[in-house]
Amino acid sequence: MATAVGIFGARTGTNEEMKALESLGKAFAISNPERVPANLGELLPYVTTPEQKAAVAKQIQFQESDPATKAIAAVMKAFIDGNPGVMPRDTADLLHHATTPEQQEAVRAINLQFPGEK
Repeated sequence: MATAVGIFGARTGTNEEMKALESLGKAFAISNPERVPANLGELLPYVTTPEQKAAVAKQIQFQESDPATKAIAAVMKAFIDGNPGVMPRDTADLLHHATTPEQQEAVRAINLQFPGEK
């Protein structure tokens, strides 16, 4: 089981599921070079395998049930909306967009998971 933090907040799943999501993100990026997807639903038109479909469904379910993931997704959206075409360099970039205590706590938790960031 792997966990990653991306534009939709935290993701968790097998390495195969992570690879499926990564391939969908790449397909989206090829078709939309100037933006990132606003939500997981925007990846659905790029689904070509049952494994990709299952990975997206699992992540949507995970995000809907996990408050910290919802908080990170909201912070990422705020960052992306305020910085079109740019991805955050580190969690400090995100902290400026965390407007609630829950969001700030979730961003700080990411920093604890990835303490090597500068």
